[in-house]
Order: sequence, then C-alpha cells, then structure tokens
Amino acid sequence: MVDPFATFNLTVRPWLEADVVQEIFVSLAGKTHPDSKQTAGADSSFQAVTAANQILRDPVSRLEAALRLECPDMLSATDGVFFPNEIQDLFMSVGTLHRQINAFCGQRAETSVSKESATSPVSKALLRSESFSLRSDLEQLTQKVNQHWERCKNQIRAADAVWERRTPEMLRHLTSVYREMCYLKRWKSLLKEADLLLKTAS
Repeated sequence: MVDPFATFNLTVRPWLEADVVQEIFVSLAGKTHPDSKQTAGADSSFQAVTAANQILRDPVSRLEAALRLECPDMLSATDGVFFPNEIQDLFMSVGTLHRQINAFCGQRAETSVSKESATSPVSKALLRSESFSLRSDLEQLTQKVNQHWERCKNQIRAADAVWERRTPEMLRHLTSVYREMCYLKRWKSLLKEADLLLKTAS
C-alpha cells in the first residue's frame, strides 16, 4: 500500500493530532497544487497529498494504515471475523433505534398527508410524545457510542506514547481497537442519519 505517512514526511505511528495533520497538509498542498506550481507531475503530487490527508486526518483510517504498514498479516488475520465484546450491547440498540426512527418518520409523513389527522390535537400530542421519547433514546445512545469512541482514541494515544517500544501484544491490542472503531464509526453515522430524520420530521 502507499504510505501516507511518508507522503507527509512522517514516521508510521498510530496517532497524530488533527492540527498537526492540517498544518502539514496546508504546507504540502501549497507546494504541490497545480495552480501554484506549474511543473510536470504537480497534479499527481497534489492528488497524493490529498489522498494522504484523507487517511491521516481520520483516526480509523490512520490506525488501519499504521497497522497495515507495521503488521499486515496480523490485521488480515481477523478480517471479517472479529466483533469486539466491549460493544456487543450497542449492536442491537443502534439497529433497533434506527429502525424505530425510520418507522416513526415514515408514519409522520403518512399522517401529514391527511389534514384531519395531522391537525388533530390527540394525534399531535401522540406524535410529540413519541418524538420526545425517540429523541431521548437517541441522545442517550449517541452518548454511549461517543464514550466508547473516546475510550478507543485514548487507547491509541496511550500506545502512541510508547510506540518506539511496541510489542506484538500491543499491535494485537491496537488491531482490536481498530475493529471496534470501525463498528463505532458506522454507528455514529447511522445515529447522525437518525438525528437528521427526526429533525426533518419535526
């Protein structure tokens, strides 16, 4: 794989602060952008810098790149067969709530078609009550997912602090953290989508 760290003149490591990545990107983009550097290969260099930035600014993509460069066999060994025990309780909760919000928004859209049912005080009260309940569940579940997300980020930072003394055990642990964050990232996206649906239906 292409080494995004090398593109940014960095050594491979699991954690980088966002402002560091942004500062390097701005500097490299200014030097390689076709509009500011009319030399052969400027466009391909800028594309490489942009691609590296996409990876390095995202904690999941960055960790994956570091692991694939450091221990590709270890990461590939668990492809498609790993589910973190720490977040099994969230799996059903996120899926269930997302379906409930989808169903509610669909019902809300159907109800609004009928002027009589849409303006009924009882109907409005029921919809407000259900919307409030779903909103509360969504906020609580989002908070739980974010807590797990921050825990994972803290584990990566801790590993990064002793990266020069990394061991196979540490790399295995980071592989587990990476797997967990893949699920969490997907769920964060689903919960944001559900939040938008509720706002649209309100």
